[in-house]
Amino acid sequence: MCFLDNPLSDYSKNEIVNRMEMGRVALFKYLAELEKSGAVQETRKIGRTTLYKLDRENEIVKHLIKLDMSLARRVMEKASEKPVIIESE
Repeated sequence: MCFLDNPLSDYSKNEIVNRMEMGRVALFKYLAELEKSGAVQETRKIGRTTLYKLDRENEIVKHLIKLDMSLARRVMEKASEKPVIIESE
């Protein structure tokens, strides 16, 4: 999720669609639900473009961040378990 990649940035709908590789209709549906829940909020407008970001104080977002960190930790642990093979000449 692009919002978790850089939580200090805000994103336009086009940026979210491109980064998440999803259709615009799906994005509009889910973005509306995320706004209603308070997980995503409008931050500013640039011309006709509205930018959004996660509300890091929202309980849902806190759980998402915790899950993301846990999954990343698990991937790192598995990667460090793999033996390193060094081939000599």
